[in-house]
Amino acid sequence: MLPEVPGSTGRLDGVFTRCCSRATGLLAPRCSTVWCSRHDPRTRAPQPRVLLQALSRVSPVALRDYTEADLPVLHALDQVCFPPGIAYSYAELRSFLHHPSSSTAVACSTSASQNGEEHILGFAVVRSVRRRLRESPSPAPALHILTIDVAPEARRRGVGGLLMRWMLQKGTALNLQSIVLEVSIENHAAQRFYRHFGFEVTGTIPGYYNGLTDALELELRLDPVAPAAPAAGATGE
Repeated sequence: MLPEVPGSTGRLDGVFTRCCSRATGLLAPRCSTVWCSRHDPRTRAPQPRVLLQALSRVSPVALRDYTEADLPVLHALDQVCFPPGIAYSYAELRSFLHHPSSSTAVACSTSASQNGEEHILGFAVVRSVRRRLRESPSPAPALHILTIDVAPEARRRGVGGLLMRWMLQKGTALNLQSIVLEVSIENHAAQRFYRHFGFEVTGTIPGYYNGLTDALELELRLDPVAPAAPAAGATGE
């Protein structure tokens, strides 16, 4: 397991969300992470395609595709961010990341001051699903946010906004009607983050997290044209 960042609780104090695998039989969306070094570069996969780049107050940040070589780091990150019973097992996370309908973006620092070493600042996983949406009488195509993780020291510096921009672009490119997610009723920071982007509460799931904590269901309707997103850092996330 990776060490916790000094001053960080390493728990569910981040700004994001996650769906509960134990409640749905699938893997679930989440939130928050820790600053992680890459594992042994000898195991590194071929250089992946860079998705988006932005200059944040942390350092230059790039979003790239997930590769299987990232899995140990992302799993260790997940264990730091979520308590037992909510954190995914290695097998759960792997099956989630490798599901044919899932897409994952990994946010990495690219600062020259780090001697070229890449550091993972966060990641987001989404899945194309069919859901009964607010304005749809029958199940309709939607993008389900499964997890967003952002390192404690990278929060409120634009990384979360950059990941959200990627998800908005992904949903629009796939011609989906909405983006949906679940978030704990106790995670007020996450709720503020999603409201900033226009998400609205559509329902409540009692006992969604381990049968103890309720979850809010949130939805954002997508326009035919790619929605504008605040510039990196503008959201304060």
